[in-house]
Amino acid sequence: MNEARRHNAADLTDDLLFMRKGSGFTATRIVDAGTLRHVLGGGDEPFDNLRDRFISAIQSLRDPEPDLLLAAYGLAPGYGDLPMLRQRRERYGHTIDRKVDTVADREDAAIEHLRVQLLTGWYTQSPVSARIPEMHNGIIQESVHVSTLVVDRKWQQTREHYRFMALFDEADYIAISSSYPGRPIPEGDFTVKTVRTGQSFSHQFWHNGPMKRGRTYDLRFRLVPDDDCGRPEAIVEEARAFHERTLTATIEVEFRGSTPHQAWSYERLTFFERPGSPGHGHLLNPTTGAWCARRRTTSTADYSPGSHGTGAPKRTDRGTMSAPSGMLNPGQTASCKILVQTFE
Repeated sequence: MNEARRHNAADLTDDLLFMRKGSGFTATRIVDAGTLRHVLGGGDEPFDNLRDRFISAIQSLRDPEPDLLLAAYGLAPGYGDLPMLRQRRERYGHTIDRKVDTVADREDAAIEHLRVQLLTGWYTQSPVSARIPEMHNGIIQESVHVSTLVVDRKWQQTREHYRFMALFDEADYIAISSSYPGRPIPEGDFTVKTVRTGQSFSHQFWHNGPMKRGRTYDLRFRLVPDDDCGRPEAIVEEARAFHERTLTATIEVEFRGSTPHQAWSYERLTFFERPGSPGHGHLLNPTTGAWCARRRTTSTADYSPGSHGTGAPKRTDRGTMSAPSGMLNPGQTASCKILVQTFE
């Protein structure tokens, strides 16, 4: 299996490490770096624009990191003809009288600084129209993944993973609100305290140490049924509204046993703009695996027996509805809505 096939484009750091390898930052290789393309302006942008923005982001770093990374990515004069990363490191190391291992260590630290610049848009040619405000308790969500399991139309659990970069120092906790009764079970470096507010829940996730500005954190937890939180009803919506800049959001629902007759998707809509029924061009094919490509998407599933008709998808014993990703700005919503109208 070649390097491009192994690459996971859902993570910006992975993309930056991937693009450093082989022949470096080239038009052929950036095709396999989806998240990096997003932060540089999107897949529809000409390669020259993507390259110029990437160079601009590198040049916004403090010396000597620009020269180091331009050499590593094969973008500096005299390095573009070197097809291997080690060759570029050897040449750059010779200019500063350092060994390859030392150059590699410095690259890793510089790439972390570059990732911050790309996420925030703090460089001259950034495609972000305005500098992201540095608000108190603000974050930039690098990636969000929500995966829900439904067995015979009953919710079993939801797994959530938020990778975010802090734009603050010393925040107490990160709060995630939910209207669905369930008990969160955190993993890793976070503990949780749940506060009930009316019919909703605020899950406050506390890190085991003070969070620092510019650092990246991974918040993972499972939400499971719990009698103390109330009895879950039929799921009518699985949604996430992002009030901070979100790079990628992937929302997935796996059905076991009874599966929907129809599923549909829509993009880039606020809560009040979302349609309640499928329109032309929005129906998805409910087969095993992902139902749509990576983009800003909301998906809806319909269990109603009346939804069968000409061209209606055939039921399967197991299917996955995926509403994957794209760049979301504050106020936009990526959600996965499961509409249960009637039961058979």
